[in-house]
Amino acid sequence: MAAETGDTLTAISQWAYPFPQKDSSAAVDPDAYLAALQGSDGPFPLGLNGLWHGGIHLDQDGGSSAAGNMDLGGGVRCIADGEVVAYCLDSDYQKLTYPDKSTALYSRSFTLVKHKLVLPPVPASTPDNAPNTPGKADSKQPATPPGKTSSPTPAPPSPPPGKPSVDPADTLVFFSLYMHLAPCKVYQHSAEDKNKKIWPGYYNAESVYTVKSTYMVHDKDALDEQENVKTGDPVKGIHVHRDKHGRPEKNLGILPSGSKVKIQRPARAPKGWGRIAGIVSGDIAPITPGGKVDADASTGWVYIPAFDDEINPAALDKVYVLPKPIHISAGEVIGYLGEYQNVQHASTLPPSPQRALLHVEVFAGDDLPAFISRSAARAAQLPKEPKTQLVLEKGAVLYGFKADGDLTLPEKTAVAPAKDSPESGAWAKVQIKAKPHEKADPTAYWIQRSELDSKGARKAWNEFPLSTANSPAGTNDYMRVVNIAGLTEYVDDKKHIWYQVNAGDAAQKTISGFVCASEQAHVVLQNRWVWAGFKLLSSNLAAVDLYKRFLHLKNDNATADEKTAFEASFNAAKSDALITQLDEVLLPAAQRQGKVLGEDLLSALRDTWRANRIDHLVVKYESEWGGQMSKWDALDPFMHDGLPYWKVEKGRIKQLQIWDACKEALKPLSGPSVYHLHPMGIVGNFFDPDTCACGCCLNDKIQVTRGDGQYGPIYWGELTLGNAPELAAMLARDEITPSEKRIIAAMAPNEGKLDTVQSYDDQVITAGAMQKTIRPSDGGGELPTQVADFRAQNESDYQELFARCGWTVEGSGSAARMSFSHPDVTGGQPMTGVALREKIRIGCDHGTYRKYLPNPAIAVLAHALSDARYQKLQLLDFVRRLRHYMALNPTGYPYQIDEYFQGDLGRATVLDQSVNRPGYVAGDVAASLNHLYATYPATPRNPSEWGQNRSTLERALADHYGITRRMAIQNGVSVAPGRYQTLKGTLG
Repeated sequence: MAAETGDTLTAISQWAYPFPQKDSSAAVDPDAYLAALQGSDGPFPLGLNGLWHGGIHLDQDGGSSAAGNMDLGGGVRCIADGEVVAYCLDSDYQKLTYPDKSTALYSRSFTLVKHKLVLPPVPASTPDNAPNTPGKADSKQPATPPGKTSSPTPAPPSPPPGKPSVDPADTLVFFSLYMHLAPCKVYQHSAEDKNKKIWPGYYNAESVYTVKSTYMVHDKDALDEQENVKTGDPVKGIHVHRDKHGRPEKNLGILPSGSKVKIQRPARAPKGWGRIAGIVSGDIAPITPGGKVDADASTGWVYIPAFDDEINPAALDKVYVLPKPIHISAGEVIGYLGEYQNVQHASTLPPSPQRALLHVEVFAGDDLPAFISRSAARAAQLPKEPKTQLVLEKGAVLYGFKADGDLTLPEKTAVAPAKDSPESGAWAKVQIKAKPHEKADPTAYWIQRSELDSKGARKAWNEFPLSTANSPAGTNDYMRVVNIAGLTEYVDDKKHIWYQVNAGDAAQKTISGFVCASEQAHVVLQNRWVWAGFKLLSSNLAAVDLYKRFLHLKNDNATADEKTAFEASFNAAKSDALITQLDEVLLPAAQRQGKVLGEDLLSALRDTWRANRIDHLVVKYESEWGGQMSKWDALDPFMHDGLPYWKVEKGRIKQLQIWDACKEALKPLSGPSVYHLHPMGIVGNFFDPDTCACGCCLNDKIQVTRGDGQYGPIYWGELTLGNAPELAAMLARDEITPSEKRIIAAMAPNEGKLDTVQSYDDQVITAGAMQKTIRPSDGGGELPTQVADFRAQNESDYQELFARCGWTVEGSGSAARMSFSHPDVTGGQPMTGVALREKIRIGCDHGTYRKYLPNPAIAVLAHALSDARYQKLQLLDFVRRLRHYMALNPTGYPYQIDEYFQGDLGRATVLDQSVNRPGYVAGDVAASLNHLYATYPATPRNPSEWGQNRSTLERALADHYGITRRMAIQNGVSVAPGRYQTLKGTLG
């Protein structure tokens, strides 16, 4: 929900596309969003009428099959974090009447959002001339939220807390505009409407309930009238009740018909009931004339179906510049598709909505070129910044591969991943599993990862299927930039990453093949701050020049003088930067004649590589929503018989001229001549494929709880040891045995969830399945030790999940210490220990108990602990612990524990104790062995000689050990028996 922020415009941390995909579980594909524009009639940067068009159209009925994959009816989404600074919300659609009396509807409702993009600071440890070498391991990291430190080294604490010093040159203010949004009328709906629209928060729309003039239901809720009236007419209205059950004896008064009130709907209220929150008009009347109205009536209970619901936004039917801008997050609903009908949609019948459409555009001021140059230079100083943009320079070769493989593995051939097989990617390196008593075959093959567990015949390759020695599929002729969020990785055993892409060759023909993101000429992975592929230009063509050029190319009827003028405009336009660039983008060199029109731009969207060229153009031109009407009057002489219709259209254009009305909101822009960026281009450049980066999607799931009299935040978690996806993956990679998987899964009911994080006990943080902690005394503990181990294994993963989100670890092993830094929580300064614990718990008290409060420190850790890479670390903790204790000898016995316990249940019971009371394991197993041998004195001392009696003896040993081992005491009773029964119930 949008919330007031005062004067502070915060830096963007998240980006989103204007619409979500219908399949929310599918990977976000940036190219799919470009494909969805094919059916629209509003291409960027020229419209179908030949005139300037600074945005894009998203048309619900545009005809593009790709648009069918988008949820266009679920609301327009804000493309980046920002502030709503102005909007217009009309009561209903505007109506245009043409000379033939036909009418067309359109929406002038819009929302203007202001954004601030801030360059990441130079890491303190990074020299100014650090190379921007393409990375391998970090190529799939989600993008770093701008403005957040991307190094674990804290910045010098010179600025005051919460007010980090940012060089103005590191900041770009830009705007996004959402034009032709739905009017107020579409939000008015019945409670049963399945397609009801949700009011965006920035409208500050309040529901006002009016008592119906006719309403009859059962007695307690019926339209009533005053009792025992001697003279005059009785007041008619509905009962106001003391309680939510509507008992007649609890009536407090009568709310007269036509009265307007505000109503609260408490969470536990019965269906259809609410409490009066305020009276807008009218007065509560007494039950009996002359009687008194109970003081509680003003907050009494009423039956909601007895009211008509009307929602009143803060401003209606005018351009409204917000006196205090309201924050809006990326992906938050900003409105719904409105209507925009042209003359071809007009009808003499009463007009009705038939063409749902949205215009979206992004624009910035004259500081954009300098900011992009500075950003590209800064990118070279950010070696750990995730490289999300795959760049194919001109001359990059795309390679094919042998689709049929080198051989076929016969049916029922059992394989296992080789030790050097990559953990991800479409292919796996495998070896054939040896049968019992046979020598293993060291030969390795490559197969499709999806066929690892297949029992049928499988294609196989002797070497990794992709290589620069393969036959070329073609050569790229123009820079192609692709966000890797929509691509599949193909990783070889040397950790080289390949991607399958398409591009255009010199003849502008589509080529498709594979490129290697490392060690291939003209192919490189870049971070988003490079702005790879973006081309900035300015156009000097006036609207009348563009229109005359259009008429020349369309060969429309014209006088001889007009044809001469049209041709002159066409020839002059050939040298304009916009026209020459469009030629270069769409046509082979030999065919570039300056003839590109809007319809050619729409056709280009069929090829993602052409669409990619268009969405990286940045053009300076006067906004169609500003400037003088004289530029449109200049087209009058060329309209001929259509002039009366054109005059009507100019009336619509004037209604849509919002620039002057929004001048205050558009600061610091100096005027309507601005740089226009393709919305899909800028979002595609900055989009973070991790939609929950830094736990942003978990922030509203953190609850205030209480333990030992202390209040604090908790994320309860969702991942148990049993349902963790990484557990099955580890088994598939032969990193654990089937028995180990069963044992760890059986531990789930007895242990915490992998992603549980809390701060309500005496520690700073307690987290994960083993409930590892951060100590309040010095920031050390088992959790910092584990995170330090994670960092040692993969620095880039640590940077992505922890450091870039505020949690950093210093040192290693038992000397590891963790701290947290966040602008709102710690004032931007690193903090740990008791001080951090107190900051994390601010707002957690009796008044917020069981309520949900955002908590970035908890959310970041919950997100990190749920990540598959960290899941593996936690699961390996259990595996190593199990293997360690299986190799111990019970006190005073010569054989290892795993020789006594060969079944899952006994081993799981040992693991269960080792997690809770590790120092007692050897002694307690020995005590149970003593009991076993006392009960069965003939039992061989060597467990390998138990023979046919093993099952009975091992179960007797486990049953005694399970209930007698020393464990935690709760309410004076050991938890051991209960935990053992849980394991027994799972493992039998």
